[in-house]
Amino acid sequence: MRVHIRSVIMVLQVLVATVSTSLAADAEYIWAENDFSGSTLYMSSYRNGSWGKKELIFADGNLNILPALGSDSGGNHLAVWVTLLANDRSVLKYSWREDNGWTEPAILRDSFKENLAPVVLFDAVDMPWIIWSANDGNDDDIYAVSYANEIWSLPLRLNTDNEVPDILPQVRLGLSDDIIISWQQLGKDDLYRQMTATLGGRGRYVKSILQARKKTRQMLVTQKDAEIPLPPYEANSRSTLHFPGRQGLQSTVIRKRFDK
Repeated sequence: MRVHIRSVIMVLQVLVATVSTSLAADAEYIWAENDFSGSTLYMSSYRNGSWGKKELIFADGNLNILPALGSDSGGNHLAVWVTLLANDRSVLKYSWREDNGWTEPAILRDSFKENLAPVVLFDAVDMPWIIWSANDGNDDDIYAVSYANEIWSLPLRLNTDNEVPDILPQVRLGLSDDIIISWQQLGKDDLYRQMTATLGGRGRYVKSILQARKKTRQMLVTQKDAEIPLPPYEANSRSTLHFPGRQGLQSTVIRKRFDK
């Protein structure tokens, strides 16, 4: 009996994805700690009811803050963070996890004056996305980029042009595999309102934008999974809990905290 090669390859891909998922941690935590020369990025995994030891991702003499983490169905990881520079500038840097450790960090974008609050998502076809808020010298806007053929796309602005800050994005996959990004818009009345954009055409354009009616004086915060305890590590800035193998909400943000 003749076996079709393409069918065999597809079966092997499913098996690899299944094994990778079964070996995945329940959660992974990425954070930054200050040291004498700058700050260091670490990662820890939550398995069998407990958090593991620190795993070094990157360290240098700069102040690195606001790290985010994501992974695809095969267990490939992408870390993104903000590095503070002189003259009140900041850039996004990223690194891939390989068998022998993490790759040398590269700058994602340096065309904006400020780059803050990145989040990571892998879509339904395992394409990585980074969403963050950037300031061009006027106000903050929400941008998204994707990665294909070893090239990052040009930034796609998600919010309509305005004169108020759009900040703190969050991202998830919808039921129809749409990419859904929510963020907070600070109005001229100093109240926050949640905005939500849905990307269509595999992320090529903004399909819709919704504006919540409710306003609040406090920034909205995503709650962590109640079944997973907070990691026993203190970060120098907000950090990220990542849930490998999840398709919908793949990560959640933990604000800088002083309590355990």
